[in-house]
Amino acid sequence: MMQSRSLKSRLIALAGMAVIVGVAVAGLMAAGLLGRPNDVQSAELLRPAAGQEFGTSIGDIAPDFTVSDLDGNRHRMSDYRGKPVLLNFWASWCLPCAFEMPQLAQFQAAHRDEIAVLVVNRGEPVDRARSYLRNVQLPDGSEGATFALHASDPDDTLYRAYRALGMPASYFIDSSGRIAHTANGPIPLDQMEQALASTP
Repeated sequence: MMQSRSLKSRLIALAGMAVIVGVAVAGLMAAGLLGRPNDVQSAELLRPAAGQEFGTSIGDIAPDFTVSDLDGNRHRMSDYRGKPVLLNFWASWCLPCAFEMPQLAQFQAAHRDEIAVLVVNRGEPVDRARSYLRNVQLPDGSEGATFALHASDPDDTLYRAYRALGMPASYFIDSSGRIAHTANGPIPLDQMEQALASTP
């Protein structure tokens, strides 16, 4: 009886400590003191031009935004207008992302002048995201995934705005800014090629 009560007390104390640590970590992340450097700001959604409306379905004008790259520099998605964009949400803990990332890097390398691949990390510390991309094993045996933009979405602002489901989540956006294709889950290289071929 005494042992049961003692174990129960310990479990309650452990649960209480876990809650306290969780609240402290969340507070530090919200204050920008943990998980991201001070120069990586939250992504910001931009208002559509007069008479336009953003949406996340095929044919809609994709939500425009500004986002920090992994060095803290700001970029605007609409700056890539004039050629197609592949917007991809990923994280280092996502196993399907690990399958897709080398093929995504191979796709960008093969079509650098035809499409801008923008990879957006979901809320991880910048150093972790940078290290992950640097260590991606590519199909040719080399290491390091390079894209038109390596961005950070520390608060999941963009992931929510694009109504993404699962991981990875991808959006092929045509040269005029409209969504041409979407994918929830990893896209094999041949399907990336097909999507590019049918994206104006």
